[in-house]
Amino acid sequence: MRSKSPLKKDDTHLFCCQNPDCSDYGKRGLGNLTVSGTSGSQGNRMLRCRSCGYRFSETRGTVLFNSKIDHDQAVSVMAHLSEGCGIRKTSRLTEVSLGTVARLSKKSGKHAQVAHDELVGFSPSD
Repeated sequence: MRSKSPLKKDDTHLFCCQNPDCSDYGKRGLGNLTVSGTSGSQGNRMLRCRSCGYRFSETRGTVLFNSKIDHDQAVSVMAHLSEGCGIRKTSRLTEVSLGTVARLSKKSGKHAQVAHDELVGFSPSD
């Protein structure tokens, strides 16, 4: 059975509008997002921006966007990979297909690179 999102219903302040044309794009904690339903087999919430009306999945912009793997399995895969386990070993230990582990590894690497570049770009100089 697939697990639901571990996030609570009152955590919309953690998200931001994903519409690049919105005046509130990328800004968290504005109170402009509401839960407008769920989608997919994972039961991911659909969020709606009050500013522009744009609807998007709570996983948009994350490694799990358009993924059918549940949150707990994805965390397990990422934990094994971060500890240095290879893709085949991670696949065996987590009981996730080799292709899914490889795809998550590739997607998470891209996300990590973007986060690194953003954090390093704004780090204070010594």
